[in-house]
Amino acid sequence: MIYRFISHSAGARITVDTRSQGRRARAAGSEASQDARSYGGALLHGRQWPGRNRPGRGATCAARPGMAAARRHGLTPSRLGMALLLALCAAPAAYAQQTAAESAGGAPLPKLLDKVTVEGVATQEAPLDRPNATASRLGLNPRETPAAIDVLSQDQIQARGLRGSVEALNAAPGVLAGQLPSSPGMTSMRGFTGGAIALLYDGVRQTAAPLITRDFDSWSFDRIEVLKGPASVLYGEGALAGAINLVPKRPNFDGRAFEALAGWGSFGSQRYAIDANVPLSDDFAVRAVVSRRSSDGYVDGTGSDSTSATLAARWRPSDTLDVDIALDHYQDDYDTAYWGTPLIPASIARDPSNLVRTGNGLVLDRAIARRNYNVDNGVQDSHSDWLRTRVNWQISDGLRFGNEFSYYDAHRRWMNSETYTYNARSGLLDRGTTRIEHDHQFWVERATLFSDSTIGGGVTGLRLALKSATAISW
Repeated sequence: MIYRFISHSAGARITVDTRSQGRRARAAGSEASQDARSYGGALLHGRQWPGRNRPGRGATCAARPGMAAARRHGLTPSRLGMALLLALCAAPAAYAQQTAAESAGGAPLPKLLDKVTVEGVATQEAPLDRPNATASRLGLNPRETPAAIDVLSQDQIQARGLRGSVEALNAAPGVLAGQLPSSPGMTSMRGFTGGAIALLYDGVRQTAAPLITRDFDSWSFDRIEVLKGPASVLYGEGALAGAINLVPKRPNFDGRAFEALAGWGSFGSQRYAIDANVPLSDDFAVRAVVSRRSSDGYVDGTGSDSTSATLAARWRPSDTLDVDIALDHYQDDYDTAYWGTPLIPASIARDPSNLVRTGNGLVLDRAIARRNYNVDNGVQDSHSDWLRTRVNWQISDGLRFGNEFSYYDAHRRWMNSETYTYNARSGLLDRGTTRIEHDHQFWVERATLFSDSTIGGGVTGLRLALKSATAISW
């Protein structure tokens, strides 16, 4: 059950002019078509008797009045069929000549109806017409880009009830995402996974994508873009399967807006979120987006919670200069991660299943499928912070400069028992122990110069992008 409150005012008026023309035509049957119908009636109503008493051999026959009329005109059955064929062929030409004659004789001209004006409010821009930075650095939209691109807008995400990035990516065609304990939010695309899929945050590639990827709250994003196919030209080595771009919400100058969401579900699931956009002046706006999710899990001891927060500011001192700065925070905590159900001998399984069976007789026991065999004090958590800045400067009509700088700092921990093996001698499970900690920092600086001009007398368009990017991770 989800309650959503929205308060904002924005929109564009659309005017559509529709003009229709009426055309009147009269249909008149020609004499040829009338004759065709008369002879057809004679042919269809006439009877021809079999055997010796066929007409033409002097025998009498009970002919209908139509056939009798035809014979009075000197038409035998064979001549009658030929006359019918000629009449049918002549009918369209006769009708066309008659219609042309009527038009030349002063037939009414088409009437122009009054102007009709329809006014409405645009709900959203068509996704295919919005420039997509994931597939091109030249400001092309999906219609102009020769690649497979899928875009999930915030409205689509909320309408489908997609709570996290894992659910949102699973809704994109050809993408599979999962909540694995070792890599929450791991994705697969075109048979590749891990580092073969580039992860972008607001258009900037994040190093070590399998480590950074989490099940982010979808409330934080304006849209999620998926580029399918090799993307190494745009994002460097390794992007064999494609790229996923998480585009966070950005301050705008359309007016004050406030949204709130509250939801509850099974297994103790809860979700709360707010989004506030406030223009402080004509050239400065701020936006705050906060969300929190929690669940008890469907397996023993697998409760989890996560928090996402973004504080962003936008400064537009002129029509040619736009400056953005944002700070993003994310953290999650899993009580005791679920690493799977151990296989045991079929002889001791209370509810054995043939779904999984090994050569030495080990099977999956349905009776323990929802029991967690991890240690009680298992640890799996993470927290991360992004600092992002962006400057766009329109130097002239055909020349634009852009600069992006970001700094990322994160810490992640795994302290669990991740493997379980049945010991036939003791009748117990032997468990392994894993401890992994990540202390991850990197920064990215990228400067781009765009030139959009024409050559050949304005016939051919030319777009150039010169890019310099540096990323350091430790």
